[in-house]
Amino acid sequence: GLGELVQHVLSVDAVRTYKPSPVVYALGPQALGLAASDLLFVSSNAWDVAGAKAFGYQVCWCNRGGAPPEELGLAADHVVSRLDQIPRNEVGTAPATPHPLRLVAVVDEDRLTSGPSPRLTVIQDVPDHPRRAQIDEYYRVLAPGGHLAVLDTPNRWFPLETHSVGLPLVQWLPPRLAWRYARLGRRARFGAVPYADFIADGTGWRNATYGECRPSRRGVVIEDVTEAAGYGWRFFRDTAHSRTRRALLPAFATAVTTLRLAARPPSLCLPYLNLLFRRAAR
Repeated sequence: GLGELVQHVLSVDAVRTYKPSPVVYALGPQALGLAASDLLFVSSNAWDVAGAKAFGYQVCWCNRGGAPPEELGLAADHVVSRLDQIPRNEVGTAPATPHPLRLVAVVDEDRLTSGPSPRLTVIQDVPDHPRRAQIDEYYRVLAPGGHLAVLDTPNRWFPLETHSVGLPLVQWLPPRLAWRYARLGRRARFGAVPYADFIADGTGWRNATYGECRPSRRGVVIEDVTEAAGYGWRFFRDTAHSRTRRALLPAFATAVTTLRLAARPPSLCLPYLNLLFRRAAR
């Protein structure tokens, strides 16, 4: 598992709410025993940057796509385009944290071409068009025996698109037809959205497949350790807090059993992919 690589794992599940609630941002200072102003908060989302800054963090925005900042008067202290540009030991006059995190997380990054090979890479929200090249690059630089986690990624093969549009089968349609479907089925939200904005990277309606989360390059041997690490079906089942999800668990359990009998990963039937792969040691 990942326990030996990560000293603190913070989840909104502990407080049963989501960002930008201050309760969520408080998890970091509570876990580390430091003031928010002594911590550097890194995010690729402009709204998350504003929320963290409002709470009191020093903030670094990894603005990979050159997006405009939120007009909330809460600018980031640092703006970078790559995670390897994040400033080190430059957070005010704060002393070094007594609880150093050993996690190496790569989120929304184009390429990781410098520094030692990571032992753990975390991927979320990889843009649609360069996705294959980025995924292959993550696996290429991953250290032998290292782990790559794909977290909270909507599953394209799940019939109901639950991430952005919220309409059944929309992610299976050609882009222009999907746009028209969204404008008809979600008129209040998408009625005035231009086609170019609807298909832009970051809109999320296409989602991703299990196969796209695996390497396409020959010679990169990986093992799916999702279920053994407590992700995938186990995570989906154990975090079923809503009445709707609990009611649907028997149906999902049947689908999972069917996939296992066919020697297929249980994650194929889940609405979101939470996967963990381990690269074979040399």
